[in-house]
Amino acid sequence: MNKKITIEHKVTIAGKGSFSAQHNILVDAVDTVNISIAEMDGSATTATVEVQPGSRVECVFIKSSTYDKDLTFDVAGTGATALDGPVVLSGSGPVSLLQSDPTTIEFSNSLSKSVDIEIITCRAAIV
Repeated sequence: MNKKITIEHKVTIAGKGSFSAQHNILVDAVDTVNISIAEMDGSATTATVEVQPGSRVECVFIKSSTYDKDLTFDVAGTGATALDGPVVLSGSGPVSLLQSDPTTIEFSNSLSKSVDIEIITCRAAIV
């Protein structure tokens, strides 16, 4: 059964005003994963999360309790990217920027504090 997802983006720039966009997508499955990654203990702490069973991903959202260049994520072995802001990819085109289907995501925490991360993925039916 299709689920309607409404995605809203808003940017407010001091002295320039607000800019917003909204669109809807239909998906067949929505998966949410919450993890905590412990603080660095001599070397970076890593955690690998299985987030999707396959392809046809229509949106990926990654939210963290802390954003920093020393907190990274790697989608299915494509290379580490700093999680220095929320990740919001909606539509199969933007999701393709990940270079690989987000079946697994490895997080690496080199901070002196633990972080909580929420990952939401939405996909069309796998046929």
